[in-house]
Amino acid sequence: MLRKSFYGLVLAGGFVGAASQAFAQAATLNDGQILQYVQTVNKGEIASARLALKRTKSTDVKSLAKHMLDDHSKSEKIIADTARKAKIKLANSEESLALKNEAAAGEKELKSAKGAGFDKQYAQSQAKMHGEVATTLQSKLMPAATSDAVKSALSETLSTVQDHERMAQEIVGKL
Repeated sequence: MLRKSFYGLVLAGGFVGAASQAFAQAATLNDGQILQYVQTVNKGEIASARLALKRTKSTDVKSLAKHMLDDHSKSEKIIADTARKAKIKLANSEESLALKNEAAAGEKELKSAKGAGFDKQYAQSQAKMHGEVATTLQSKLMPAATSDAVKSALSETLSTVQDHERMAQEIVGKL
């Protein structure tokens, strides 16, 4: 069920809206909640990349989706390893649950898009979402992290997210 609800994650422009509002109102997250938030993003990106790989005919969009699939799969393993080694139990928070709910809201829209419309929608949402996730990492997650292992994983994640944002913006400019 989780994977299905994430097909629309990148389309849910409210992803940032609802998640940002939840962050603004929430108490500081613990390391387990921070890692779960990143895993929630990873699962959504993996699912939407798989959908894009099935639907698109664009070589640029295929390349972007392949990067998303590869990098977010790698991040998923890094986050899981970080949690295991640091003995941190992943835990849901209002923020990670807000992401799941926003994904469900955007799922229909992404699934119904076709052809060049799908490509444009996917690339635009990737650019927007990665920018917002980068901001969340910098302003909320990294300052709240207490474990050095979590801080290191978040720093690596931030770099990848910023690269993804740039790649998606380049593709949006071509479409």
